Amino acid sequence: MTPISEESEKAFLGEMLSASADQALDIIQACGLIGGDFWADKHQVIFASVLALASSGKTPDVVAVLDHLRRHKRADRAGQAVYLAELSGAYVSLCNAQGHGKIVRERSIQRQAITLGKELESGMNNGADTMAAILTKSRQLESMAALLDVRESCRVSDALHDAWQDVKARQEAGSDMLGPGLGISDIDYAMRGLTPGDLHVIAGRPGMGKTSLACQWALNTARKGKGVLFVTLEMNRRQLALRLLGIEGELNIIRLTTIPREDLTPAEQRRIDG
Repeated sequence: MTPISEESEKAFLGEMLSASADQALDIIQACGLIGGDFWADKHQVIFASVLALASSGKTPDVVAVLDHLRRHKRADRAGQAVYLAELSGAYVSLCNAQGHGKIVRERSIQRQAITLGKELESGMNNGADTMAAILTKSRQLESMAALLDVRESCRVSDALHDAWQDVKARQEAGSDMLGPGLGISDIDYAMRGLTPGDLHVIAGRPGMGKTSLACQWALNTARKGKGVLFVTLEMNRRQLALRLLGIEGELNIIRLTTIPREDLTPAEQRRIDG
């Protein structure tokens, strides 16, 4: 389902038709809106006229916007005076204008991310994209995610209080870990475990054990009663299950899948049966 909020688009434009030039510009800039953020074509056309008028210091009311649309031969695309009057009559307060504008912007970013994700998937599946192109699109997706990551401000005293509570909780638990660990002491000592909001990237050349390391991390987290979602583009669920089986049973996956059972060591056979 395409992320759209037509009501938010209508509300925002109606509110702009009731704003002064300075108010309209301030709200538009605060939301970071551009014409392409609107889903409906007529809303894009109306927004362009509102922005043009406000930027030139003119109040973007119904009469001014309609005149601007007619002079640029866009009135039919915008629904003529009837639609502008409908917008202006339904939404007259500016109290929620910035909130409506942010919803429009967020839906636009979500649509762009979906389109880019599909292009990325298609390019990888068809082999059409080079690695450089794939990395570029991946960075673009990361940038979009950052735009949607809205963080509320807080007082330093509140942040210090929360941090101190975390310290006290670790002291009482007798552990210096901040969250579930990987299960490998050297890495756990360096990272202090998983904490909410962190992003960890496991990088290395092919065949160096990146997936095995990620699987071990996921398995160790699950053992501690934490929920884990493991998403992979390179393996099916049976291949992933084999990796987990090898880690849990301390088994060599290559030996397990290529050597007949009778040629496995007694210890390996016991671990399989167990």
